[in-house]
Amino acid sequence: MNKRINAYIFAIAIAAAFAACSGNRQQNTERSNITSTQESEIDTAQGFSPPPIIDLFQYNTDYNYSFMEDFRIWGWSRDGRVAYSVTGRDGGITSLYFNIVDYFSPDSHSVSYWENFDDFNVDEDGYYLDVDGNRIDFNEIYRDFHTVCNENGIEFIQSDFRRPPIIHNNRTFNVNLVLSKQEMDDIDIVESYRLIAETQGTRSDSFQPDRFVYTAEDGYAYDVFLLGYFLSPFENRALLSMGKIIFGGYITDFFVGLDLDNGFTATTETAHHSEEDTYVISVSHAPDNIAGDYHTFTDEYPYERIIISTAERVENFAYVEIYPFVDPNDELFLIIGDTLFGLDDFTPDKPLVVTTSIGSGIPSRGICFIYHGSARYFFITESGMDGSLQLSEFTPLGDTMQ
Repeated sequence: MNKRINAYIFAIAIAAAFAACSGNRQQNTERSNITSTQESEIDTAQGFSPPPIIDLFQYNTDYNYSFMEDFRIWGWSRDGRVAYSVTGRDGGITSLYFNIVDYFSPDSHSVSYWENFDDFNVDEDGYYLDVDGNRIDFNEIYRDFHTVCNENGIEFIQSDFRRPPIIHNNRTFNVNLVLSKQEMDDIDIVESYRLIAETQGTRSDSFQPDRFVYTAEDGYAYDVFLLGYFLSPFENRALLSMGKIIFGGYITDFFVGLDLDNGFTATTETAHHSEEDTYVISVSHAPDNIAGDYHTFTDEYPYERIIISTAERVENFAYVEIYPFVDPNDELFLIIGDTLFGLDDFTPDKPLVVTTSIGSGIPSRGICFIYHGSARYFFITESGMDGSLQLSEFTPLGDTMQ
């Protein structure tokens, strides 16, 4: 498509998005982290304080905004696990995300949970309040995670965040990132990427390889980049910090583990919503026979049937058109078009069956809805690996919820 977009069409698209999902999505810009008042009052009298905040983007010159903020390394285990916390903000909700993950074993079970806070439920002094109007004790929340770390063999040792190349045990690992892109509607999308770690210097074991390669498919980002790394204090292992910019202008961070003797293993991404929050609505290919009652809608190019279900009641649900938009700086964003099908209340007892065509290219269809007072936007896409349908969250251009 042409990179220029008609201003009239753009205005209509933004207006349609506002009508489709009305709600409050104002970002709270008065607090850069968990309210400065409360953050400064974390109790150290009992020998406890949260770890320092680490700026994962400090070595990056292209992007200086992360969707996740206040990243903290809590500690490391002797069997390849790392504990961290991060703060995410979206739609008037601040989420404290805690995770203990084995970033070398893709089948391992991580320990993760969320604490969510309403950015608008604060008192006159800027303190977050719970549903009963009491001030939230962040000391207790941090101490709880400290206890969880203890129970999972985490030792509270800090590791410096460093700029590549990786230098360890008289070896230097030069880490390079190679992107494979494909053009979709005049937009270059990252189809896959490869991390290549090549070693040089003195090696104690002559059989150690000179080159490690990690390959991953993507399809949802138009840039992926290396941010820096941490060294585990217990093993010859590094935790690479990566970033990506995805549809809607979000910049997210994720991690890739590198065993300095055996190569790459697993990858894990941070998230800002609890699993039940993010995936309260699901989408899949519809079976031939569907039991019970359901809504129906026939879209343009009706080649396949999909079913959209919700695990909880949500408000102002809309099945919508989505368009890509490239700004003068070649930044890719998504905008919301017409509402194709809408419901005031979308409930678990009655799913929506849509006859449409999704495809695995640039998103053209999505959903939006109000959940727990916040507007949420997802585009629908088909995996190029197994053909399954997926929902990916994004922020529409124009901040339509204001």
